[in-house]
Amino acid sequence: MAKKKQKNRKTSNTKANVPTTRIKSMANKEDATISLCMMVKDEEELLPQCLESIKDHVNEIIIVDTGSTDRTVEIAESYGARVYHHPWENDFSKHRNQSIQYASNDWILIMDADEEFFPEDAVKIKSVTKESDANFLYLKCYDLEKTGKVHGVFNQVRLFRNGLGMQYANQVHNQLHTIGKGAYCKLRFRHYGYDLSAEKMHQKHLRTTSLLQQKIQENPEDPYLHHQLAASYSMHKEFAKAIDEGELALRLVRQKGITNTFFVTSYYTVSQGYFVSGDLDKAEKVCREALDFFEMDLNSYHFLAAIYFKRRDLNRCKEMSHKYLEVREIFEKHPEKMQGIYFNSYAKRHEIYFGLACVHFLEESYEKAEQYFQKAFDEEGRPLTMAKNISLFYLEQKMDKPALKWLDIAYNIGYRDADLLEKFKDYYVQKGLPGAGTKMKALLDAYPSWGAIWTIYGDIQITEKDISEAVKSYEKSITLDPSHMGTYKKLSLVYEELGDTESAIVSCLKYSKLFRDDKSIYLRLAQLYLDQQYPEKAMAYLEEAEDGCLSEPEKTEKRLLGIRVCWLTGDVENLIISLEQIMTALGMNTNVTIDSAEGLGQLLYDISERFCFKKQWHLAEMAFRTATQIAPEILDANRFTDLLASARG
Repeated sequence: MAKKKQKNRKTSNTKANVPTTRIKSMANKEDATISLCMMVKDEEELLPQCLESIKDHVNEIIIVDTGSTDRTVEIAESYGARVYHHPWENDFSKHRNQSIQYASNDWILIMDADEEFFPEDAVKIKSVTKESDANFLYLKCYDLEKTGKVHGVFNQVRLFRNGLGMQYANQVHNQLHTIGKGAYCKLRFRHYGYDLSAEKMHQKHLRTTSLLQQKIQENPEDPYLHHQLAASYSMHKEFAKAIDEGELALRLVRQKGITNTFFVTSYYTVSQGYFVSGDLDKAEKVCREALDFFEMDLNSYHFLAAIYFKRRDLNRCKEMSHKYLEVREIFEKHPEKMQGIYFNSYAKRHEIYFGLACVHFLEESYEKAEQYFQKAFDEEGRPLTMAKNISLFYLEQKMDKPALKWLDIAYNIGYRDADLLEKFKDYYVQKGLPGAGTKMKALLDAYPSWGAIWTIYGDIQITEKDISEAVKSYEKSITLDPSHMGTYKKLSLVYEELGDTESAIVSCLKYSKLFRDDKSIYLRLAQLYLDQQYPEKAMAYLEEAEDGCLSEPEKTEKRLLGIRVCWLTGDVENLIISLEQIMTALGMNTNVTIDSAEGLGQLLYDISERFCFKKQWHLAEMAFRTATQIAPEILDANRFTDLLASARG
């Protein structure tokens, strides 16, 4: 549908002056037309994405606005929508039905602003309605989390013939009361309802639960209301409340002899609550009851596989995993067998594959384990994080060859960080091999343009006391990957150890220009300038290191450096202020008198001792270093070294 601005038609909240029935001829399928019907409020962020996905495949767009104060109406009209204004009445079904009343075409498509059609499916909507002889069609909804992962998949009626009297009911979670024959199709759409800020999710939760609690007071024996309240609590991670409401819903289902498979999801909500709470026995019991209620409950097979894996009941874990895969394949080929059940586990086949890989590994069937790792990886879309995790898994099992294979896979799909390489370095060092450096050199030869490997190789050269070669490795790393933050700091430390303070400062200055948000680098610059006896420059950098951008240990480091600056510049007043702040934080008595350099040195030594016993080694060494600079003649460096070793031991 082309974008064309139409005159906005405003109405009151009274029923539209349109015919109540428009039964269209089903004989002439060539003329089938579609009305997109929506209800919205303050949806300026999401509405364009929704309308863009479907505008060219419907004949008209009908929007009921329930009180938007943003650009929602303007955006809707820019897509040629006819907008009708009705004040919000805390009744989703009422406003949904209002939108239907304005539709003038053969078919009605229902969408929300936080949804969009799969592009490859939107183009098929006309042909699907043209060929269907059903009164209503189930579409497949993919619920997406904020991360982009699929939260759940379910079939829902979103396309139905106009003029047959089909209406929505229920104040909160509105449901269409269908008439006549229905059918399942393979049209898909995405729902982004979980892609909200924490504040908006909380507001949505409060709105939904308050409305449901109100309805439950009016009708306490309605299992549907308790089911929806349980689901809302579960989504908000209030699992104890979710269990209580879910169990109540299931009790009412049993008492009333209800067989509607919609309530399969209640079993999921309750079993999830027990599983997360660590009560595996109750979680298993509820899953078994769910399978008695609906033998193809994919959610229960998924949970049971996890439960049995946790118990290391490997045979039953494999049994439930393969049952999951069997049912999942049936659903893929025959979506109608899913009915209208919400399956949280539909998109978790990769988890089943990964679990089977772990089971076969525990059974020492390493070839099968690797096959299932590969299946999990492919099923999930070959994500970098999974390749890293599989590599790490093998590394933890001391299996170098497959670990290196998955490292290579991760590299080939874009992995360039250092965290996994750090694990390889630690593995080679802990293994006690004299050739840890040789092993990392082999990785360098395999990936010569990977900057992070040069950094790790430099770390090994430091441990082997090959300082000058470490400098070359760090410099090579920065040349290949200037974005690797840690390398600049390491290079600065190595230059300092070599006595090249100027180069150490240059390295820090480069870092400060590239990573402006990290104010801690100014502490390092202040320390370097202090070592060169430039207290004014040091103070300038300490002022750049704003407290609001520093961690608590970094704030303490800033105060210790400030004490050195104040000592060199004779600023006694600010020196005392910094001392008192540090002593207060350490729980030391601040009611002391300092009347000499020796007294100040001794107090700083006492502070370093406190840091030792709090295992804050860096701060302990800084405090002791300051003490020795102020009163070198009274302090024994060996005593501090012994103290540090004792505390660490």
